[in-house]
Amino acid sequence: MEHSKWERVAALVICAMLDQSLRASIGCRLRSDKDLIRKVFTPNGTLGDTTRKVDIGYLLKIFEKDIHGALTGITEIRNLFAHNLSMHLDSAEPRMAQAVKKLKLHQGMTEYPHPCLERSSNIAIEPIITKLDQLIVNAKICLVILNGDYYKQNPGSEEPAFYDSFVRDSQGRLLDRHRRPV
Repeated sequence: MEHSKWERVAALVICAMLDQSLRASIGCRLRSDKDLIRKVFTPNGTLGDTTRKVDIGYLLKIFEKDIHGALTGITEIRNLFAHNLSMHLDSAEPRMAQAVKKLKLHQGMTEYPHPCLERSSNIAIEPIITKLDQLIVNAKICLVILNGDYYKQNPGSEEPAFYDSFVRDSQGRLLDRHRRPV
């Protein structure tokens, strides 16, 4: 997505990645009922579209209001691109302008957040020159937060996991206490 020169492709791929991360973060809080989970997450299911996942993620305290705003903006951008072939991030279309304005997570930041700790990751945020850069950086910040939440969560529970117990598998890879790769 970082190397794409096509805004539409980047927006669609970004939204698909965020949708998968939202599904994982929400799904790890749910009961282990594969059939019902599959039903809920199907395209016509209760949590079938990204907008609903964003709202539920916020209500479940997976992320804060600023992340909710950026995720909403990214979802709106994706939908505008999906339904209008002449759309661009620089478009004068008011809905696009409003959606892009929601991408402000990068403001005041010089480094990406750490996925599991309440501090910086020491990884510099790339310069934002274009609206595509803005979209990509905001998406990366959202992915860091969502993936960090997934690994901090105790599966099937609203309780967070305690990250003081890591193990290694037979190949020496680091696993969390639920034997998920870190």
